Amino acid sequence: MSKSLHLAQLFRYAIEQGHLVRGDRMPSLRKACQDHQVSLTTAQRAYDQLERENYIAAVPRSGFRVLGRPDKPHPALPPADSPIGMEHLTTALPMPWGCPFMNSSLINTTPMNKALTQALKDYRTALISHDTDGHDGLRRELALRYLTQGTRLEGEELLITCGCMEALSLAIRAVANVSACRSMLVVTPAFPAIRQQLEQVGLQMLEADCDPEHGLDMAKLEQQIEQHQPGALIVMANFQHPVGRTLPDSQKAALVELADRHRPAIIEDDTYRELYLGEQAPLPLKAFDQRGTVLHCSSFSKSLAPGYRVGWIAVSRYRDTIRGLKLYSSLGTPLPSQMALARLLASGHQEEMLQRLRHTLRQRLTALQQQLAEHFPVGTRLITPQGGYVMWLELPHGLNTSQLLPMAMQQGIHFAPSPLFYARPDAPVNALRLNFSFYDPLRHGSGIILLAELIKRYLLKPERHDVAPDPRAGRFGQPYLFRPRRSYTACASVPRSTYSSSPPTGMPRAIRVTLMPRSLNSSAIMCAVTSPSAVKLVAITTSCTTPSSTRSINLSRLTSCGPMPSIGEIRPINTKYKPSKHCACSSTSKSAGISTTHS
Repeated sequence: MSKSLHLAQLFRYAIEQGHLVRGDRMPSLRKACQDHQVSLTTAQRAYDQLERENYIAAVPRSGFRVLGRPDKPHPALPPADSPIGMEHLTTALPMPWGCPFMNSSLINTTPMNKALTQALKDYRTALISHDTDGHDGLRRELALRYLTQGTRLEGEELLITCGCMEALSLAIRAVANVSACRSMLVVTPAFPAIRQQLEQVGLQMLEADCDPEHGLDMAKLEQQIEQHQPGALIVMANFQHPVGRTLPDSQKAALVELADRHRPAIIEDDTYRELYLGEQAPLPLKAFDQRGTVLHCSSFSKSLAPGYRVGWIAVSRYRDTIRGLKLYSSLGTPLPSQMALARLLASGHQEEMLQRLRHTLRQRLTALQQQLAEHFPVGTRLITPQGGYVMWLELPHGLNTSQLLPMAMQQGIHFAPSPLFYARPDAPVNALRLNFSFYDPLRHGSGIILLAELIKRYLLKPERHDVAPDPRAGRFGQPYLFRPRRSYTACASVPRSTYSSSPPTGMPRAIRVTLMPRSLNSSAIMCAVTSPSAVKLVAITTSCTTPSSTRSINLSRLTSCGPMPSIGEIRPINTKYKPSKHCACSSTSKSAGISTTHS
Protein backbone atom coordinates (compact mmCIF):
# COMPACT_ATOMS: atom_id res chain seq x y z
CA MET A 1 0.00 0.00 0.00
CA SER A 2 1.36 3.41 -0.96
CA LYS A 3 1.99 6.09 1.65
CA SER A 4 -0.80 8.29 0.32
CA LEU A 5 -3.36 5.47 0.54
CA HIS A 6 -2.12 4.58 4.03
CA LEU A 7 -2.51 8.20 5.17
CA ALA A 8 -5.99 8.39 3.61
CA GLN A 9 -6.93 5.19 5.42
CA LEU A 10 -5.86 6.66 8.78
CA PHE A 11 -8.01 9.76 8.32
CA ARG A 12 -10.89 7.67 6.97
CA TYR A 13 -10.81 5.52 10.10
CA ALA A 14 -10.75 8.61 12.33
CA ILE A 15 -13.84 10.01 10.58
CA GLU A 16 -15.75 6.72 10.63
CA GLN A 17 -15.03 6.19 14.34
CA GLY A 18 -16.20 9.70 15.20
CA HIS A 19 -12.83 11.10 16.24
CA LEU A 20 -13.29 13.70 13.50
CA VAL A 21 -16.87 14.86 13.07
CA ARG A 22 -18.73 16.96 10.54
CA GLY A 23 -17.42 20.54 10.49
CA ASP A 24 -14.04 19.82 12.08
CA ARG A 25 -11.02 21.36 10.42
CA MET A 26 -8.60 18.86 8.94
CA PRO A 27 -4.89 19.27 9.74
CA SER A 28 -3.18 21.47 7.19
CA LEU A 29 -1.13 19.76 4.51
CA ARG A 30 2.11 20.95 6.14
CA LYS A 31 0.93 19.71 9.56
CA ALA A 32 0.00 16.33 8.06
CA CYS A 33 3.47 16.13 6.50
CA GLN A 34 5.13 16.81 9.86
CA ASP A 35 2.93 14.45 11.89
CA HIS A 36 3.16 11.50 9.50
CA GLN A 37 6.62 12.05 8.04
CA VAL A 38 5.46 12.21 4.41
CA SER A 39 6.06 14.60 1.55
CA LEU A 40 3.71 17.42 0.61
CA THR A 41 2.77 15.56 -2.59
CA THR A 42 1.85 12.42 -0.63
CA ALA A 43 -0.35 14.41 1.76
CA GLN A 44 -2.04 16.17 -1.16
CA ARG A 45 -2.80 12.83 -2.84
CA ALA A 46 -4.28 11.46 0.40
CA TYR A 47 -6.54 14.49 0.80
CA ASP A 48 -7.58 14.28 -2.85
CA GLN A 49 -8.58 10.64 -2.28
CA LEU A 50 -10.66 11.56 0.78
CA GLU A 51 -12.30 14.39 -1.15
CA ARG A 52 -13.28 12.01 -3.97
CA GLU A 53 -14.84 9.69 -1.38
CA ASN A 54 -16.82 12.62 0.13
CA TYR A 55 -15.13 12.40 3.51
CA ILE A 56 -13.71 15.95 3.35
CA ALA A 57 -14.19 19.06 1.25
CA ALA A 58 -11.92 21.99 0.42
CA VAL A 59 -13.19 25.33 1.74
CA PRO A 60 -11.74 28.55 0.26
CA ARG A 61 -9.27 30.18 2.67
CA SER A 62 -10.11 27.60 5.36
CA GLY A 63 -8.30 24.47 4.22
CA PHE A 64 -10.19 21.18 4.37
CA ARG A 65 -13.30 20.47 6.45
CA VAL A 66 -14.76 17.11 7.48
CA LEU A 67 -18.06 16.25 5.79
CA GLY A 68 -18.71 13.26 8.02
CA ARG A 69 -19.21 9.64 7.12
CA PRO A 70 -20.65 9.08 3.64
CA ASP A 71 -24.17 7.66 3.54
CA LYS A 72 -24.12 3.99 4.31
CA PRO A 73 -26.89 1.40 4.07
CA HIS A 74 -28.68 0.35 7.23
CA PRO A 75 -27.07 -2.48 9.20
CA ALA A 76 -27.59 -5.92 7.74
CA LEU A 77 -31.00 -7.25 8.63
CA PRO A 78 -31.33 -10.63 10.32
CA PRO A 79 -32.91 -13.47 8.36
CA ALA A 80 -36.65 -13.77 8.82
CA ASP A 81 -36.34 -17.08 10.67
CA SER A 82 -33.42 -16.12 12.93
CA PRO A 83 -33.67 -14.95 16.56
CA ILE A 84 -33.48 -11.17 16.79
CA GLY A 85 -31.20 -10.03 19.60
CA MET A 86 -31.04 -6.89 21.68
CA GLU A 87 -28.57 -5.32 19.24
CA HIS A 88 -31.42 -4.80 16.75
CA LEU A 89 -33.49 -2.82 19.25
CA THR A 90 -31.36 0.31 19.10
CA THR A 91 -30.91 0.61 15.34
CA ALA A 92 -30.70 4.27 14.33
CA LEU A 93 -33.69 4.53 11.99
CA PRO A 94 -36.02 7.49 11.30
CA MET A 95 -38.80 5.83 13.35
CA PRO A 96 -37.06 3.85 16.16
CA TRP A 97 -40.21 2.58 17.86
CA GLY A 98 -38.45 -0.66 18.78
CA CYS A 99 -35.94 1.10 21.04
CA PRO A 100 -36.28 -0.10 24.67
CA PHE A 101 -35.14 3.19 26.20
CA MET A 102 -36.90 6.46 26.96
CA ASN A 103 -36.58 9.24 24.39
CA SER A 104 -33.99 11.38 26.19
CA SER A 105 -35.11 14.52 24.35
CA LEU A 106 -38.31 14.50 26.46
CA ILE A 107 -36.38 14.82 29.73
CA ASN A 108 -35.42 18.24 31.07
CA THR A 109 -31.87 17.71 32.32
CA THR A 110 -31.25 21.30 33.47
CA PRO A 111 -32.36 20.85 37.13
CA MET A 112 -30.30 17.66 37.43
CA ASN A 113 -27.20 19.28 35.94
CA LYS A 114 -27.54 22.26 38.31
CA ALA A 115 -27.84 19.87 41.24
CA LEU A 116 -24.69 18.08 40.10
CA THR A 117 -22.74 21.34 39.83
CA GLN A 118 -23.81 22.44 43.30
CA ALA A 119 -23.08 19.03 44.80
CA LEU A 120 -19.52 19.05 43.48
CA LYS A 121 -18.98 22.51 44.98
CA ASP A 122 -20.20 21.41 48.41
CA TYR A 123 -18.51 18.01 48.49
CA ARG A 124 -15.03 18.24 47.00
CA THR A 125 -14.14 14.74 48.20
CA ALA A 126 -16.86 13.16 46.06
CA LEU A 127 -14.47 12.46 43.21
CA ILE A 128 -11.97 10.56 45.34
CA SER A 129 -14.18 8.51 47.67
CA HIS A 130 -16.94 5.92 47.54
CA ASP A 131 -19.25 3.92 49.78
CA THR A 132 -20.39 0.41 48.90
CA ASP A 133 -23.85 0.93 50.41
CA GLY A 134 -24.30 4.30 48.74
CA HIS A 135 -24.65 7.96 49.72
CA ASP A 136 -26.51 8.30 53.05
CA GLY A 137 -28.33 11.44 51.93
CA LEU A 138 -29.74 9.73 48.83
CA ARG A 139 -30.85 6.68 50.82
CA ARG A 140 -32.71 8.93 53.29
CA GLU A 141 -34.43 10.86 50.48
CA LEU A 142 -35.50 7.63 48.77
CA ALA A 143 -36.89 6.20 52.01
CA LEU A 144 -38.83 9.43 52.59
CA ARG A 145 -40.22 9.34 49.06
CA TYR A 146 -41.40 5.74 49.51
CA LEU A 147 -43.03 6.67 52.81
CA THR A 148 -44.98 9.56 51.27
CA GLN A 149 -46.22 7.17 48.57
CA GLY A 150 -47.47 4.57 51.05
CA THR A 151 -44.53 2.16 51.41
CA ARG A 152 -42.55 1.83 54.61
CA LEU A 153 -38.89 1.31 53.76
CA GLU A 154 -35.82 2.05 55.90
CA GLY A 155 -32.87 3.88 54.36
CA GLU A 156 -30.44 1.33 55.84
CA GLU A 157 -32.20 -1.39 53.84
CA LEU A 158 -31.34 0.27 50.52
CA LEU A 159 -28.13 -0.34 48.58
CA ILE A 160 -27.37 2.07 45.72
CA THR A 161 -26.44 0.44 42.39
CA CYS A 162 -25.36 1.47 38.89
CA GLY A 163 -28.86 1.48 37.45
CA CYS A 164 -31.65 -1.05 37.85
CA MET A 165 -29.91 -3.63 35.66
CA GLU A 166 -27.13 -4.03 38.24
CA ALA A 167 -29.75 -4.24 40.99
CA LEU A 168 -31.50 -7.10 39.18
CA SER A 169 -28.18 -8.82 38.50
CA LEU A 170 -27.21 -8.63 42.18
CA ALA A 171 -30.60 -9.99 43.25
CA ILE A 172 -30.45 -12.93 40.81
CA ARG A 173 -26.91 -13.87 41.80
CA ALA A 174 -27.64 -13.53 45.52
CA VAL A 175 -30.66 -15.81 45.38
CA ALA A 176 -28.80 -18.31 43.20
CA ASN A 177 -25.87 -18.41 45.66
CA VAL A 178 -28.05 -18.81 48.77
CA SER A 179 -30.66 -21.26 47.46
CA ALA A 180 -28.49 -23.20 44.98
CA CYS A 181 -31.49 -23.22 42.63
CA ARG A 182 -31.47 -24.35 39.00
CA SER A 183 -34.27 -22.17 37.67
CA MET A 184 -36.28 -19.01 38.25
CA LEU A 185 -39.87 -18.28 37.30
CA VAL A 186 -40.39 -15.14 35.18
CA VAL A 187 -43.74 -13.48 34.53
CA THR A 188 -43.99 -13.08 30.75
CA PRO A 189 -43.91 -11.27 28.44
CA ALA A 190 -40.79 -9.87 30.08
CA PHE A 191 -37.92 -7.54 29.29
CA PRO A 192 -35.37 -9.51 27.17
CA ALA A 193 -32.45 -8.61 29.46
CA ILE A 194 -33.93 -10.83 32.20
CA ARG A 195 -33.37 -13.91 30.09
CA GLN A 196 -29.80 -12.84 29.38
CA GLN A 197 -29.14 -12.28 33.09
CA LEU A 198 -30.36 -15.79 33.90
CA GLU A 199 -28.29 -17.33 31.12
CA GLN A 200 -25.14 -15.67 32.45
CA VAL A 201 -25.46 -17.47 35.79
CA GLY A 202 -26.57 -20.75 34.22
CA LEU A 203 -30.21 -20.70 35.38
CA GLN A 204 -33.19 -21.96 33.42
CA MET A 205 -35.95 -19.45 32.72
CA LEU A 206 -39.43 -20.77 33.45
CA GLU A 207 -42.41 -18.73 32.28
CA ALA A 208 -45.67 -17.73 33.96
CA ASP A 209 -48.06 -16.02 31.55
CA CYS A 210 -49.81 -12.85 32.67
CA ASP A 211 -53.00 -11.78 30.91
CA PRO A 212 -53.11 -8.02 30.25
CA GLU A 213 -56.73 -7.77 31.40
CA HIS A 214 -57.00 -10.35 34.22
CA GLY A 215 -53.44 -10.53 35.52
CA LEU A 216 -51.94 -13.72 36.96
CA ASP A 217 -53.69 -17.05 37.36
CA MET A 218 -52.74 -17.65 41.00
CA ALA A 219 -53.79 -21.31 41.02
CA LYS A 220 -51.68 -22.10 37.97
CA LEU A 221 -48.78 -20.09 39.37
CA GLU A 222 -48.85 -22.03 42.64
CA GLN A 223 -48.87 -25.30 40.70
CA GLN A 224 -45.77 -24.21 38.75
CA ILE A 225 -43.96 -23.26 41.96
CA GLU A 226 -44.76 -26.60 43.59
CA GLN A 227 -43.71 -28.56 40.49
CA HIS A 228 -40.43 -26.79 39.59
CA GLN A 229 -39.29 -25.32 42.94
CA PRO A 230 -37.77 -22.14 41.42
CA GLY A 231 -35.37 -20.10 43.50
CA ALA A 232 -37.19 -16.83 42.80
CA LEU A 233 -40.16 -15.31 41.04
CA ILE A 234 -39.13 -12.35 38.86
CA VAL A 235 -42.06 -10.01 38.28
CA MET A 236 -42.80 -6.45 37.21
CA ALA A 237 -46.03 -5.80 39.12
CA ASN A 238 -46.34 -2.15 38.04
CA PHE A 239 -46.54 -1.36 34.31
CA GLN A 240 -45.20 -4.71 33.19
CA HIS A 241 -42.82 -4.30 30.29
CA PRO A 242 -43.85 -4.54 27.45
CA VAL A 243 -47.59 -4.75 28.19
CA GLY A 244 -47.75 -1.70 30.46
CA ARG A 245 -50.40 -3.13 32.80
CA THR A 246 -50.42 -3.23 36.61
CA LEU A 247 -51.47 -6.09 38.90
CA PRO A 248 -54.36 -5.15 41.21
CA ASP A 249 -53.49 -4.79 44.90
CA SER A 250 -55.39 -7.97 45.72
CA GLN A 251 -53.14 -10.00 43.41
CA LYS A 252 -50.04 -8.27 44.77
CA ALA A 253 -50.95 -9.28 48.32
CA ALA A 254 -51.81 -12.82 47.19
CA LEU A 255 -48.51 -13.10 45.32
CA VAL A 256 -46.46 -12.11 48.39
CA GLU A 257 -48.47 -14.51 50.57
CA LEU A 258 -47.87 -17.32 48.06
CA ALA A 259 -44.12 -16.67 48.12
CA ASP A 260 -44.12 -16.64 51.94
CA ARG A 261 -45.86 -20.01 51.95
CA HIS A 262 -43.59 -21.75 49.41
CA ARG A 263 -40.38 -19.84 50.27
CA PRO A 264 -39.15 -18.63 46.86
CA ALA A 265 -37.89 -15.07 46.87
CA ILE A 266 -39.60 -12.37 44.81
CA ILE A 267 -37.38 -10.15 42.66
CA GLU A 268 -39.44 -7.06 41.82
CA ASP A 269 -38.50 -4.78 38.93
CA ASP A 270 -40.23 -1.47 39.67
CA THR A 271 -38.40 0.78 37.20
CA TYR A 272 -41.45 2.41 35.63
CA ARG A 273 -43.54 3.22 38.72
CA GLU A 274 -42.84 6.97 38.49
CA LEU A 275 -44.17 7.01 34.91
CA TYR A 276 -47.79 6.35 35.83
CA LEU A 277 -50.33 7.74 33.37
CA GLY A 278 -53.21 7.75 35.86
CA GLU A 279 -53.79 9.83 38.98
CA GLN A 280 -51.17 8.40 41.34
CA ALA A 281 -48.32 5.92 41.57
CA PRO A 282 -49.36 2.33 42.38
CA LEU A 283 -48.02 0.46 45.39
CA PRO A 284 -45.02 -1.83 44.85
CA LEU A 285 -44.97 -5.44 45.98
CA LYS A 286 -42.61 -4.34 48.75
CA ALA A 287 -45.52 -2.54 50.41
CA PHE A 288 -47.14 -5.96 51.09
CA ASP A 289 -43.95 -7.64 52.30
CA GLN A 290 -43.75 -8.43 56.02
CA ARG A 291 -40.99 -11.09 56.10
CA GLY A 292 -38.28 -9.75 53.81
CA THR A 293 -39.36 -11.92 50.87
CA VAL A 294 -39.29 -9.18 48.22
CA LEU A 295 -36.03 -7.94 46.71
CA HIS A 296 -37.24 -4.57 45.41
CA CYS A 297 -35.23 -3.07 42.49
CA SER A 298 -35.84 0.36 40.99
CA SER A 299 -34.18 3.36 39.37
CA PHE A 300 -34.65 6.89 38.05
CA SER A 301 -32.86 5.97 34.80
CA LYS A 302 -36.15 5.80 32.90
CA SER A 303 -37.54 9.08 34.17
CA LEU A 304 -35.20 11.72 35.65
CA ALA A 305 -31.60 11.00 34.68
CA PRO A 306 -30.90 8.18 32.20
CA GLY A 307 -27.21 8.97 31.89
CA TYR A 308 -26.53 9.10 35.65
CA ARG A 309 -27.22 5.36 36.02
CA VAL A 310 -28.41 5.46 39.64
CA GLY A 311 -30.53 2.57 40.89
CA TRP A 312 -31.16 0.81 44.18
CA ILE A 313 -32.20 -2.47 45.74
CA ALA A 314 -34.00 -3.21 49.01
CA VAL A 315 -31.77 -6.05 50.14
CA SER A 316 -34.18 -7.70 52.65
CA ARG A 317 -32.75 -10.86 54.20
CA TYR A 318 -29.98 -11.09 51.55
CA ARG A 319 -28.11 -8.01 52.79
CA ASP A 320 -24.71 -9.59 53.46
CA THR A 321 -24.69 -11.62 50.23
CA ILE A 322 -25.71 -8.68 48.04
CA ARG A 323 -23.26 -6.32 49.74
CA GLY A 324 -20.43 -8.77 49.13
CA LEU A 325 -21.35 -9.19 45.47
CA LYS A 326 -21.50 -5.42 45.04
CA LEU A 327 -18.15 -4.95 46.76
CA TYR A 328 -16.33 -7.47 44.57
CA SER A 329 -18.00 -6.47 41.29
CA SER A 330 -17.90 -2.65 41.26
CA LEU A 331 -16.86 -1.53 44.78
CA GLY A 332 -19.51 1.17 44.76
CA THR A 333 -21.61 3.57 42.71
CA PRO A 334 -20.04 6.93 41.74
CA LEU A 335 -20.82 9.52 44.41
CA PRO A 336 -21.31 12.68 42.26
CA SER A 337 -24.41 11.33 40.53
CA GLN A 338 -25.80 10.07 43.86
CA MET A 339 -25.33 13.46 45.54
CA ALA A 340 -26.87 15.28 42.59
CA LEU A 341 -29.97 13.06 42.74
CA ALA A 342 -30.20 13.49 46.52
CA ARG A 343 -30.07 17.28 46.16
CA LEU A 344 -32.73 17.18 43.43
CA LEU A 345 -35.08 15.07 45.56
CA ALA A 346 -34.55 17.37 48.55
CA SER A 347 -35.43 20.44 46.46
CA GLY A 348 -38.69 18.96 45.18
CA HIS A 349 -37.98 19.99 41.56
CA GLN A 350 -38.33 16.40 40.39
CA GLU A 351 -42.14 16.57 40.73
CA GLU A 352 -42.48 19.27 38.08
CA MET A 353 -40.09 17.36 35.80
CA LEU A 354 -42.07 14.14 36.18
CA GLN A 355 -45.44 15.86 35.70
CA ARG A 356 -44.31 17.38 32.40
CA LEU A 357 -42.89 14.08 31.24
CA ARG A 358 -46.11 12.21 32.10
CA HIS A 359 -48.18 14.85 30.29
CA THR A 360 -46.07 14.49 27.14
CA LEU A 361 -46.32 10.70 27.27
CA ARG A 362 -50.12 10.86 27.63
CA GLN A 363 -50.37 13.13 24.58
CA ARG A 364 -48.17 10.88 22.44
CA LEU A 365 -49.99 7.75 23.56
CA THR A 366 -53.37 9.26 22.69
CA ALA A 367 -52.18 10.36 19.25
CA LEU A 368 -50.67 6.95 18.53
CA GLN A 369 -53.81 5.11 19.62
CA GLN A 370 -55.94 7.23 17.29
CA GLN A 371 -53.66 6.45 14.34
CA LEU A 372 -53.57 2.74 15.13
CA ALA A 373 -57.33 2.49 15.55
CA GLU A 374 -57.89 4.23 12.22
CA HIS A 375 -55.37 2.43 10.01
CA PHE A 376 -54.52 -0.99 11.45
CA PRO A 377 -56.44 -4.03 10.21
CA VAL A 378 -59.54 -5.45 11.85
CA GLY A 379 -58.65 -7.93 14.56
CA THR A 380 -55.83 -5.85 16.05
CA ARG A 381 -55.93 -5.70 19.85
CA LEU A 382 -54.52 -2.51 21.39
CA ILE A 383 -53.40 -2.95 25.00
CA THR A 384 -53.65 0.50 26.61
CA PRO A 385 -50.71 0.91 29.01
CA GLN A 386 -51.38 2.26 32.49
CA GLY A 387 -47.83 3.57 32.73
CA GLY A 388 -44.40 3.51 31.15
CA TYR A 389 -43.66 4.49 27.56
CA VAL A 390 -44.23 1.30 25.53
CA MET A 391 -47.39 -0.15 24.01
CA TRP A 392 -48.26 -3.77 23.20
CA LEU A 393 -50.22 -4.68 20.06
CA GLU A 394 -51.66 -8.09 19.27
CA LEU A 395 -52.15 -8.37 15.50
CA PRO A 396 -54.42 -10.80 13.64
CA HIS A 397 -53.39 -14.44 13.68
CA GLY A 398 -51.32 -15.61 10.75
CA LEU A 399 -48.84 -12.74 11.01
CA ASN A 400 -45.25 -13.26 12.16
CA THR A 401 -43.80 -9.98 13.43
CA SER A 402 -40.22 -11.32 13.31
CA GLN A 403 -40.65 -11.83 9.56
CA LEU A 404 -42.38 -8.46 9.20
CA LEU A 405 -39.55 -6.56 10.91
CA PRO A 406 -36.98 -6.70 8.03
CA MET A 407 -39.62 -5.34 5.65
CA ALA A 408 -40.42 -2.48 8.02
CA MET A 409 -36.76 -1.64 8.60
CA GLN A 410 -36.26 -1.21 4.87
CA GLN A 411 -38.86 1.57 5.12
CA GLY A 412 -37.15 3.18 8.13
CA ILE A 413 -39.57 1.72 10.71
CA HIS A 414 -38.46 -0.29 13.72
CA PHE A 415 -40.45 -2.21 16.33
CA ALA A 416 -39.79 -5.06 18.76
CA PRO A 417 -41.41 -8.39 17.75
CA SER A 418 -43.10 -10.51 20.41
CA PRO A 419 -40.70 -13.54 20.36
CA LEU A 420 -38.10 -11.28 22.00
CA PHE A 421 -40.08 -11.27 25.23
CA TYR A 422 -40.39 -15.04 25.69
CA ALA A 423 -37.97 -17.94 26.06
CA ARG A 424 -40.15 -20.83 24.93
CA PRO A 425 -40.24 -21.83 21.25
CA ASP A 426 -44.06 -21.76 21.05
CA ALA A 427 -44.27 -18.11 22.07
CA PRO A 428 -46.82 -15.83 20.36
CA VAL A 429 -45.46 -14.43 17.10
CA ASN A 430 -48.27 -12.03 16.14
CA ALA A 431 -47.61 -9.22 18.64
CA LEU A 432 -45.20 -6.28 18.75
CA ARG A 433 -44.06 -3.50 21.06
CA LEU A 434 -43.99 0.19 20.12
CA ASN A 435 -42.10 2.85 22.06
CA PHE A 436 -44.47 5.82 21.93
CA SER A 437 -41.96 8.19 23.57
CA PHE A 438 -40.34 8.31 20.09
CA TYR A 439 -43.68 8.86 18.32
CA ASP A 440 -44.06 12.44 17.09
CA PRO A 441 -47.61 13.00 15.73
CA LEU A 442 -46.40 15.79 13.44
CA ARG A 443 -43.64 13.73 11.83
CA HIS A 444 -44.52 10.04 12.13
CA GLY A 445 -48.17 9.83 11.10
CA SER A 446 -47.21 8.61 7.65
CA GLY A 447 -45.01 5.94 9.24
CA ILE A 448 -47.98 4.38 11.04
CA ILE A 449 -49.91 4.32 7.76
CA LEU A 450 -46.98 2.67 6.01
CA LEU A 451 -46.65 0.06 8.76
CA ALA A 452 -50.37 -0.67 8.51
CA GLU A 453 -50.03 -1.15 4.75
CA LEU A 454 -47.12 -3.55 5.27
CA ILE A 455 -49.22 -5.58 7.70
CA LYS A 456 -52.16 -5.73 5.30
CA ARG A 457 -49.89 -6.82 2.44
CA TYR A 458 -48.42 -9.54 4.65
CA LEU A 459 -51.88 -10.83 5.61
CA LEU A 460 -52.92 -10.94 1.95
CA LYS A 461 -49.76 -12.72 0.77
CA PRO A 462 -47.98 -14.22 3.80
CA GLU A 463 -45.95 -16.53 1.57
CA ARG A 464 -44.11 -13.48 0.20
CA HIS A 465 -43.06 -12.04 3.54
CA ASP A 466 -39.47 -11.71 2.37
CA VAL A 467 -40.35 -9.28 -0.44
CA ALA A 468 -40.72 -5.64 0.54
CA PRO A 469 -43.42 -3.68 -1.33
CA ASP A 470 -42.39 -1.23 -4.00
CA PRO A 471 -42.49 2.20 -2.32
CA ARG A 472 -43.57 3.74 -5.64
CA ALA A 473 -46.64 1.52 -5.93
CA GLY A 474 -50.04 3.16 -5.66
CA ARG A 475 -52.98 2.05 -3.59
CA PHE A 476 -53.85 -0.58 -6.19
CA GLY A 477 -50.28 -1.74 -6.79
CA GLN A 478 -49.52 0.39 -9.87
CA PRO A 479 -47.37 3.52 -9.88
CA TYR A 480 -49.05 6.85 -10.53
CA LEU A 481 -47.44 8.42 -13.61
CA PHE A 482 -47.75 12.19 -13.89
CA ARG A 483 -47.52 13.56 -17.43
CA PRO A 484 -46.14 17.11 -17.64
CA ARG A 485 -48.43 19.28 -19.77
CA ARG A 486 -48.51 22.76 -18.30
CA SER A 487 -46.84 24.23 -15.27
CA TYR A 488 -48.73 26.14 -12.63
CA THR A 489 -48.17 27.65 -9.22
CA ALA A 490 -49.65 26.06 -6.10
CA CYS A 491 -50.59 28.31 -3.19
CA ALA A 492 -49.69 25.73 -0.54
CA SER A 493 -49.43 26.36 3.18
CA VAL A 494 -45.65 26.54 2.90
CA PRO A 495 -43.88 29.87 3.47
CA ARG A 496 -41.86 31.00 0.50
CA SER A 497 -38.96 31.72 2.86
CA THR A 498 -38.50 27.99 3.39
CA TYR A 499 -37.91 27.21 -0.29
CA SER A 500 -34.40 26.28 -1.34
CA SER A 501 -32.61 25.42 -4.55
CA SER A 502 -31.53 21.94 -3.49
CA PRO A 503 -33.27 18.73 -4.57
CA PRO A 504 -35.83 17.21 -2.18
CA THR A 505 -34.69 14.34 0.04
CA GLY A 506 -36.07 12.39 2.98
CA MET A 507 -39.64 11.67 4.09
CA PRO A 508 -42.19 14.06 2.52
CA ARG A 509 -45.07 15.64 4.40
CA ALA A 510 -48.22 16.56 2.53
CA ILE A 511 -50.86 19.26 2.93
CA ARG A 512 -54.02 19.00 0.82
CA VAL A 513 -55.27 22.23 -0.74
CA THR A 514 -58.21 22.95 -3.06
CA LEU A 515 -57.35 25.41 -5.82
CA MET A 516 -58.33 26.44 -9.36
CA PRO A 517 -55.16 25.97 -11.41
CA ARG A 518 -54.92 27.11 -14.97
CA SER A 519 -56.07 24.72 -17.75
CA LEU A 520 -58.84 23.21 -15.57
CA ASN A 521 -62.52 24.15 -15.65
CA SER A 522 -63.25 23.36 -11.97
CA SER A 523 -61.57 23.23 -8.62
CA ALA A 524 -59.14 20.40 -7.98
CA ILE A 525 -57.53 18.60 -5.10
CA MET A 526 -53.79 19.16 -5.01
CA CYS A 527 -51.07 17.96 -2.65
CA ALA A 528 -48.41 20.49 -1.70
CA VAL A 529 -45.60 18.38 -0.29
CA THR A 530 -42.77 19.76 1.81
CA SER A 531 -39.70 17.57 1.68
CA PRO A 532 -36.54 17.97 3.79
CA SER A 533 -33.59 19.02 1.66
CA ALA A 534 -29.91 19.69 2.17
CA VAL A 535 -30.68 23.31 3.11
CA LYS A 536 -34.24 23.78 4.38
CA LEU A 537 -37.40 22.64 2.59
CA VAL A 538 -38.51 22.12 -0.98
CA ALA A 539 -42.15 22.50 -1.95
CA ILE A 540 -43.37 20.43 -4.90
CA THR A 541 -46.74 19.79 -6.46
CA THR A 542 -47.31 16.07 -6.74
CA SER A 543 -50.85 15.62 -8.03
CA CYS A 544 -53.75 17.51 -9.48
CA THR A 545 -56.99 15.60 -10.00
CA THR A 546 -60.53 16.62 -10.81
CA PRO A 547 -63.18 16.01 -8.11
CA SER A 548 -64.97 13.51 -10.34
CA SER A 549 -61.96 11.24 -10.19
CA THR A 550 -62.33 10.63 -6.47
CA ARG A 551 -64.73 8.42 -4.64
CA SER A 552 -65.17 10.67 -1.61
CA ILE A 553 -63.98 14.19 -0.90
CA ASN A 554 -64.57 15.98 2.39
CA LEU A 555 -62.66 18.16 4.78
CA SER A 556 -60.88 15.33 6.55
CA ARG A 557 -60.28 12.50 4.07
CA LEU A 558 -59.54 11.83 0.39
CA THR A 559 -59.67 8.22 -0.82
CA SER A 560 -58.23 7.39 -4.23
CA CYS A 561 -60.17 5.14 -6.62
CA GLY A 562 -56.99 3.90 -8.28
CA PRO A 563 -54.54 5.18 -10.85
CA MET A 564 -55.79 8.30 -12.62
CA PRO A 565 -54.35 10.78 -15.12
CA SER A 566 -53.07 13.98 -13.60
CA ILE A 567 -52.41 17.40 -15.06
CA GLY A 568 -49.43 19.47 -14.10
CA GLU A 569 -45.68 19.36 -14.02
CA ILE A 570 -43.96 17.74 -11.07
CA ARG A 571 -41.36 20.26 -10.06
CA PRO A 572 -40.25 22.33 -7.07
CA ILE A 573 -42.02 25.66 -6.89
CA ASN A 574 -39.85 28.76 -7.23
CA THR A 575 -36.63 26.78 -7.17
CA LYS A 576 -33.80 26.10 -9.62
CA TYR A 577 -34.04 22.35 -9.18
CA LYS A 578 -35.44 20.52 -12.21
CA PRO A 579 -36.47 16.87 -11.75
CA SER A 580 -36.87 14.33 -14.51
CA LYS A 581 -39.85 14.63 -16.84
CA HIS A 582 -41.60 11.49 -15.59
CA CYS A 583 -41.82 10.78 -11.86
CA ALA A 584 -43.55 7.85 -10.24
CA CYS A 585 -45.32 8.65 -7.00
CA SER A 586 -47.65 6.86 -4.66
CA SER A 587 -50.45 8.42 -2.68
CA THR A 588 -51.91 6.98 0.49
CA SER A 589 -54.96 8.50 2.08
CA LYS A 590 -54.62 9.77 5.61
CA SER A 591 -56.55 11.85 8.06
CA ALA A 592 -56.09 15.58 7.51
CA GLY A 593 -54.05 15.10 4.34
CA ILE A 594 -52.24 12.75 1.99
CA SER A 595 -48.84 11.22 2.58
CA THR A 596 -46.93 11.01 -0.70
CA THR A 597 -43.67 9.24 -1.46
CA HIS A 598 -41.86 10.38 -4.58
CA SER A 599 -38.86 8.91 -6.34
